[in-house]
Amino acid sequence: MFGLVSVSMVGIVGSIATLAMVAAMVYMVWIALGDEVHQPSPDTGNEPEPAEQ
Repeated sequence: MFGLVSVSMVGIVGSIATLAMVAAMVYMVWIALGDEVHQPSPDTGNEPEPAEQ
C-alpha cells in the first residue's frame, strides 16, 4: 500500500513542479517581450552614415 501511495505522490509532485516551471518560463518570456531591447530600431531611411573623423 505504501508503495502505491509514494508512486502517486511522486507523480503529483512532479506534475506540480513541471507546471510551475512552465509557468515561470512563460512569465520570463512575457517580461522579456515588454523590454525595449526587443523593439525594432527606428528606420532612418536613406540617410548616409556619419563620416568618421
